[in-house]
Amino acid sequence: MRKLLINSDHDRTLCRDFATTVAIRFNSSLKPKVALDMLMAEPPAGGKIALPEHVVKDYLTHTGKRRLETLEDIAICGEWGLYDSGWLTKPQLVSIKASLLAGLREAELEMAKAEIPKLLTKGAISYAKSISGAKYVHTIISEGWEPLVQATANALRDMGASIAKVVANTPVFENGVFTGRLIKIDKASASAAAYASLGFRLDRKGGYKHAVMVDDSAENIPMMKQHGLAIAFCPTDRDSSAFKGTGIEVQTVRDLSLTFKRIEEFAANGK
Repeated sequence: MRKLLINSDHDRTLCRDFATTVAIRFNSSLKPKVALDMLMAEPPAGGKIALPEHVVKDYLTHTGKRRLETLEDIAICGEWGLYDSGWLTKPQLVSIKASLLAGLREAELEMAKAEIPKLLTKGAISYAKSISGAKYVHTIISEGWEPLVQATANALRDMGASIAKVVANTPVFENGVFTGRLIKIDKASASAAAYASLGFRLDRKGGYKHAVMVDDSAENIPMMKQHGLAIAFCPTDRDSSAFKGTGIEVQTVRDLSLTFKRIEEFAANGK
């Protein structure tokens, strides 16, 4: 068996939800109706509507819901508008979630962290423990919120897994309240730095032949193609088509224990 590095994504991979959506769930500083009215208000000339009415109507029709009742409902509607329907852009979703996080308190973030062990994806514990048992190096590098990504890593550690490195976006709080500012990472450069610190560097062909990347976002295809093995973990239909077009393997069953079996095959056969 070869020594491998495994780079696991967090949002919708190790954790079933987006880290920011978990935080939004606990924000008591903003009323859902106020947030929805603000996000769907007619903008001044030249402005942009953050959450267009047709996106909300399509989402409600798609899910069979009657209305958006919570901040989390609004966040999930925005996610659907980007990842499933394609109506929204990434900057629009970021703007929507930033609005929904306004006023979040550190105490509420602690409540969100406590929820994380319940949100681990099926097979996540087995996957992480198997990586450790095989003596592979496991990193979690994510554009999610670092306190919640770290909570996932800690939950897995509590179950006996070893996580060598955790890198993610850091929310900035002042006087116990979220300022709306993030210290953001660039996932590709953050991964390269983490790999180098763990003794894994680009080979002459510009790749990491002894590294595996597990991710769900087609935005990361250029980075994933640098890896000896890349697995697209249960992406949306739209992203799945993009992955298949580049030859990246797509796993459609949401069970990370199956992901580890594929990693074992790669470790044994090199492909």
